[in-house]
Amino acid sequence: ETKFITVVQNVKVNRIKKDNKILLDYKPYKFISIRIYNKKLEIDAPNHELIKYFEIKEKNKIVIDYKVSNDFFTKTKKIKHPKILKIAIGDHPAKNFFRVVITMRSKLSKDNKITYENKLLLIDNLY
Repeated sequence: ETKFITVVQNVKVNRIKKDNKILLDYKPYKFISIRIYNKKLEIDAPNHELIKYFEIKEKNKIVIDYKVSNDFFTKTKKIKHPKILKIAIGDHPAKNFFRVVITMRSKLSKDNKITYENKLLLIDNLY
């Protein structure tokens, strides 16, 4: 079963507490940065609007689409994290968007809390 959520408006982000340690600060390209905390993941794409978020539960994937192609090659990074297996970022220039795919090591949590504000996406409660 695939769960689709289309972002139509910004919602208030509960900022990450200062005492949470960043486990990974990944900047695959100048236009996007991904920070992984113990139970949270933050994606910052300051010059791009999020157009779609959806989950593919049977493949343990979270998929995020951003408006505007950036003409780049796909990058995949394996992650040393108890819950996250890898992150892939790929361009879809024909449809004018790029996609971030987060592959989890196990089933997606039913308690994931998704917030989006000022082009910052926060996925909370990864466990």
